[in-house]
Amino acid sequence: MGETPRERMPWRRAASTRNVPSTGLSAIPGIHSQWYGESMSDASASGVLDGLLESLSRCLDAESARRVAHFRVAAHVQERVDMLAERANEGLLTGEERDEYEAFINASDLIAILKLKALRALDSNQHS
Repeated sequence: MGETPRERMPWRRAASTRNVPSTGLSAIPGIHSQWYGESMSDASASGVLDGLLESLSRCLDAESARRVAHFRVAAHVQERVDMLAERANEGLLTGEERDEYEAFINASDLIAILKLKALRALDSNQHS
């Protein structure tokens, strides 16, 4: 009952300072996804996800990579995320809201990594 939002969402540990492209959602640098068991280290979970998204990013042609790189969420979605973030900071999320907020954070992580890979692909194509 006395859990803080950070304790209820352990994957939201202190974020690193690496540069991750904006998704329009408040992206959490690093991967701390609920999809991986607690026994799997953050480093190995991050490596598995990175490998999957690397393979996916190679499927993008230049135009698709540009569209991914410039992707922004709709204003109404950002408003909902902001409201949930505020409620989370106040410790007022319901169970359903917490699940929704976690889904937004996980999606934001995936989108941010894919955007970074799309930007790198575009950059490497310009230098080829």
